[in-house]
Amino acid sequence: MGYIEEVNEALAAYPPFWQHVGEYRLTENALDTLQINIGLKCNLACKHCHVESSPARTEEMSRETLEQCLAVFCDRGFKTIDITGGAPEMNPNYEWFLREAVDAGASVMTRSNLSICKEPGYESIPELWAELG
Repeated sequence: MGYIEEVNEALAAYPPFWQHVGEYRLTENALDTLQINIGLKCNLACKHCHVESSPARTEEMSRETLEQCLAVFCDRGFKTIDITGGAPEMNPNYEWFLREAVDAGASVMTRSNLSICKEPGYESIPELWAELG
């Protein structure tokens, strides 16, 4: 018997993956969270960052694209908007988008490194979050 046949025979002895995970295999019937990466600029430059965000990055989502995201949120029945980025607070449309999302009925979360709140110009971010719940 060749190597490939041996491997196939060994694999055939194991039950399918779905039998291993059984009741723990949870899949939602519908999506309820819309995650939006609104930019790659960040006040930090972490080696582990999977999108390579940094202060040198300039890519950011435009207000027009953010408006389209809000339309998708409303049209598709999502419940949550999950805002991410680099440091999403550095997008100049962040506060506007956050307010619009809340007004649209979204439960909103921002994935923040929190150190941005100590940077000049961003000190009021925690108050904004508190105001909007």
